[in-house]
Amino acid sequence: MKIRNPFPFRDYLHVLMHTGVGAPYALEISVRKVYALVSLIALVFASLFLGTLLFFRELESSRQLSQSLMELQIEKKLTQNFSIQSVSGPKAEAQPEIAPAKIVEPKPIAVAHGRISGLNVECSKDACDVVLGMVPSRAGSAEGKLYVVLHNDVKRIGAATHTSGTLSQYIVYPGFETTDVLDITSVSKSGGKTFKFSKALQSNIRFELNPSLTPVAVEAFVFDVNGKLVSQERKALETPKSENN
Repeated sequence: MKIRNPFPFRDYLHVLMHTGVGAPYALEISVRKVYALVSLIALVFASLFLGTLLFFRELESSRQLSQSLMELQIEKKLTQNFSIQSVSGPKAEAQPEIAPAKIVEPKPIAVAHGRISGLNVECSKDACDVVLGMVPSRAGSAEGKLYVVLHNDVKRIGAATHTSGTLSQYIVYPGFETTDVLDITSVSKSGGKTFKFSKALQSNIRFELNPSLTPVAVEAFVFDVNGKLVSQERKALETPKSENN
């Protein structure tokens, strides 16, 4: 007997199931949808397979290209080095010696130094009290040395007047050493009151006097760390009047 509608060409497939208990179950499956689903799954797997093959092929091609390019660069570099050595070899003796490049030393950064901002003196019969103020010349920490000199007149014994027949004597701080001739250059080479500050500095100095000395002036000298005079201030004192007047 000839089948009019074979199984692959049917639109639906009917399935009847019976478990032996109760009513049977009947299912209707669309053959066309089954074909479409199977075709879609097969197409997805085929695309993934072809894509994987293409990826590995491109990866291998890229590796071979990179290797060829690297070999070409190495060969070119070796050829250039060999050419330079070949050309510079015979002419090496004729070329003059190149003088070494001079190293330019950086300019030193200007540092702050002490600057006298005030000089006050009060003298009594036995001593002179000096108040000295200093500030930095610019922003930063100021360093250096300080010298304060008290100028005195020494009265000669038997002088007719208060001002006649006098000698000069200088008392130098620090140390309070006395000298008849003031040479600040030689004085600055020894000792000195060192200082270091960043905002302001005040110094109180007391000079002891004896009856034969008459203070006439106070002078302050400030030197930097290199021994250069950077600030100077002088304050004259009132000469005491004669007791006869």
